[in-house]
Amino acid sequence: MEEGHKKFESDTFAAIFFWMAGFGSLSPWNAFITAFDFFEDRYPNHDVRFWFPIPAFACIILLNIFLFLYSKLISLGKRIYFGMLITGLCLILIPLDAAFIEHDLSLILMYVILFFFGIAKTIYIVSFNGLIAMFPPKYIAIFFGGTGFAGVLMNLLRMLCLVVFPSDRNGFLYGTIIYLASAGFSLILLMVMYAYFRNTDFCKYHMLRAKDKTDEVIEGVDVEPIDGVPHESSSKSIESLLQVMQAKSTEEGKKSLDGKKLSVVEAGASKTLRVFKKIYPNLIHIFLSLIHI
Repeated sequence: MEEGHKKFESDTFAAIFFWMAGFGSLSPWNAFITAFDFFEDRYPNHDVRFWFPIPAFACIILLNIFLFLYSKLISLGKRIYFGMLITGLCLILIPLDAAFIEHDLSLILMYVILFFFGIAKTIYIVSFNGLIAMFPPKYIAIFFGGTGFAGVLMNLLRMLCLVVFPSDRNGFLYGTIIYLASAGFSLILLMVMYAYFRNTDFCKYHMLRAKDKTDEVIEGVDVEPIDGVPHESSSKSIESLLQVMQAKSTEEGKKSLDGKKLSVVEAGASKTLRVFKKIYPNLIHIFLSLIHI
């Protein structure tokens, strides 16, 4: 049984996915604030650097207050897909609104778009934070490595655009399209990677293990059945997964697993730790908010 558990201590694709999740979490927002030159040119009498971030941060506060309500109503996977899809749609609407809609109406529509932009990105970022909490701690570091690169890439793209395009309305528009398109592409790639990752045995193992410790931490998690094995209990599903993995990985000299169950709570786990796991996604999101500011 211990041999079976060791197979799930590390996974290359999981590392790539969580790095991409970090990058995709911050790249839309970084792309938006990198395009402030365009917005200042489009709305010269409006302090966009002060007012435009407000709808997004208001959504962060509101959604974190009601986090446990909507996390019980909507599964983790649906929240991630929904958040990324709406964020991607907003990335398309933002430049279209600013470039082609009449000034006063454009400004009103921009705030509406930014409101939904803030809701969507908050939902999927918080959901990713909850997902990461189910995996070994090293993946948290990988995730934040991706968030850091999102800022670096946008700065590099901005420097490139300042060199290539003229400092006029068209130049600012071209730069904005490049920033937002790169963020949109990262979301498309991230959705594809998540669709694959959530069906891997590595992901199923850690999600079931987390659910076995406490259902309250990850209410709404929609773990797919493991090769048709029904979810009689998380522990039984983990055992079934280990059996399947052993059958897949060994063609000769197969050894039967001893049926030993994972302990429901790790030795030494305390009530304080369980409470921390509940609020952990909120703490991470507050940290991300401070980075935005």
